Amino acid sequence: MSEKVKLPRNSYEELRKLILGYHYIGKPSGLQELAQTTGMARTTISSNNAFLLYIGVVEGANKKSLTETGSRLARAIEHEIIIEVQKLWSEIISDNEFLTKMIQAVKVRRGMEYAQLENHIAFSSGESKNSKVMTGARAVIDIFLSAGALVQDGEKLIVNDHVPGLNESPHPGSRSNINNSEDVTEPEIITEPHYDEKNTQQIYKKEIGQVSLKIELLIKAGPEELEGLGKRIKQIIDEVNE
Repeated sequence: MSEKVKLPRNSYEELRKLILGYHYIGKPSGLQELAQTTGMARTTISSNNAFLLYIGVVEGANKKSLTETGSRLARAIEHEIIIEVQKLWSEIISDNEFLTKMIQAVKVRRGMEYAQLENHIAFSSGESKNSKVMTGARAVIDIFLSAGALVQDGEKLIVNDHVPGLNESPHPGSRSNINNSEDVTEPEIITEPHYDEKNTQQIYKKEIGQVSLKIELLIKAGPEELEGLGKRIKQIIDEVNE
């Protein structure tokens, strides 16, 4: 069974309030202190802490505090520096496999309607569908919009290709290296080998999504070496396809 992703349980605005609460306290804090500072219920704080911990905004056990990235994000939110907020949310998305896959899902489909993406996030999280989970899915979409990762295009949300880092796969050390219940993979396209007679080359191309693999074989063989050459070339291509 794939690992579940615990989505936020409240809106993006509530997440911002909680992040600012940690910032104002400025030290590792428990639920009671955060509740007094933010005016939020302890259960609300606890249920959203799981998501903030998961995406690397907070750290700790019983008492939590902002990470370095979380602190920078909180200051940008506090001072309403929109460009910095976008930059930091983009970094957080790029460093989290689940969030990156949600962006890739939109890109693969060349845009998704809001409700479609909302359902996709909830489904991919592995959680059972309920009102809290759907609220959390909408909060994730608002994070994408705040990062500038997604923009509105008519009735669809599309990926903003001008945001650096969001169109790349997360690096091996990224957070949450999990297999989700719906993996986003583009179909593999394989073209037949063809010959470039001018250069006496066999050119083989293989495309996986947006990655293109091109193999060129320069054939230098005397007449006595031609026997069985085609079979050996086919063997190489079959090994590439495996």
